[in-house]
Amino acid sequence: MLEQVTGVISVKPVIDDGEISEIHVLSRADRNPKQVVRDIESVCNTTFNVEIDHKKISVAQIEEDELDGYYISRLHPKTIHLVKSGPILEVKVELFSDDGHEYTGTASGPMVSANQVKLVAHATLSAVEDYLHSMCRFILDDAVHFTVGDQEGVLMGITLVTPKSEESLVGSALVQGDIPEAAVKAVLNAVNRRVVVMVAS
Repeated sequence: MLEQVTGVISVKPVIDDGEISEIHVLSRADRNPKQVVRDIESVCNTTFNVEIDHKKISVAQIEEDELDGYYISRLHPKTIHLVKSGPILEVKVELFSDDGHEYTGTASGPMVSANQVKLVAHATLSAVEDYLHSMCRFILDDAVHFTVGDQEGVLMGITLVTPKSEESLVGSALVQGDIPEAAVKAVLNAVNRRVVVMVAS
């Protein structure tokens, strides 16, 4: 919800003992940062019934010309190839960015049904790392195939590792085509917002 505020690119809340201790905001420079802070406060109050002291909200801004050539909004799935080679399943995932460039990741492992979603996730994360020129690493913590009502879905738990920190990411996607496609979308759902910040900065 906070990322829907006008001018906001990404939001990272810091939770300490179950309470929000800080909210870090990356926004475009065409809005007054004080207005961005007020909007964040309003959304927290009206939507979540949570009062946030404005001193806990920090806003970093990026000029439009700084975004040119660096800011690419999203990565999208292009193709997923699954190749069975004896007892081994080889997976190749191709992604594309909004500027049309393509990025490829691969993974292989034992060909068992419970492993397929994880291999697709590993290949997708490899493609994301290719896009980021290996400036960070992604670790797949878990990949879960779930059912909600009559809908199937995939849930991903991922750790983003940079030279300075580690961050837990979670993403999900409903199965609308096949499970491998949902696995790719769940990974991108987890990492895309962070990718935006890393590329922009």
